[in-house]
Amino acid sequence: MQEKLAAASVHAPALSTYSHTATGYPGLVLGYAALPPDRLRAAVERIASAC
Repeated sequence: MQEKLAAASVHAPALSTYSHTATGYPGLVLGYAALPPDRLRAAVERIASAC
């Protein structure tokens, strides 16, 4: 999924890159605290269309 989102210009690194274990954890890291509502809506639409 990380690759699909990167192709859509969405930076969402895999959660497993932050893990020290061999297996890691499934998921993506999404930062949204600094986005105004209009940009957040656009980002959600971009993520949904990439999936």
